[in-house]
Amino acid sequence: MSEIKVNKISPATSTDITLGDSGDTFTVPSGATIVNSGTATGFGGGNLGQVTQLVYQTQVSTTTADHDIMTCASITPASSSSRFLIKINLMVGSSMNPNGGMILYRDSTPLSVTDATPYGDATNSFWSADDYIGVASAMVPFYWEFIDEPATTSAIVYKLSAKSIHTMYYNRQQSSVTSSIGISTMTLMELLS
Repeated sequence: MSEIKVNKISPATSTDITLGDSGDTFTVPSGATIVNSGTATGFGGGNLGQVTQLVYQTQVSTTTADHDIMTCASITPASSSSRFLIKINLMVGSSMNPNGGMILYRDSTPLSVTDATPYGDATNSFWSADDYIGVASAMVPFYWEFIDEPATTSAIVYKLSAKSIHTMYYNRQQSSVTSSIGISTMTLMELLS
């Protein structure tokens, strides 16, 4: 095997250097480190970018019909082709059958909402009025995932809101047991293309 030792390789013309030909394999031995101080492109998808999580611990009781629950910090996509996996874990209760729903927003745009509203002014959401949780001091864990494609490199904010005609509770203490207090989270994971 031949070996060449140099400190720097620079292109003779243009600004591009080509290593090998199609089908060649370049092996990085164990213990070696590749350091990138520029922009890595053309490596295919499946990479994970930014990950951020909002931890929501406030105990809330509200009778407001339309209200916000959780709003994440502003996040800026690394690329206009980035997607975001949004994971929501919510501890929720109500005074009786909630008769409403929850909607995830990107800025002011509602996500997972269609034009097909079978009941007049009904709004598509990911929590239905059939989820009866009207038990005193009861908290029900609600878990939901959604992949959003914002198609922008501008800063965006994700927000979870709710609509209900009854009293809603978030992270409520379970009866008098002080160690059983709800905690909710919203996790954003950037999927790089």
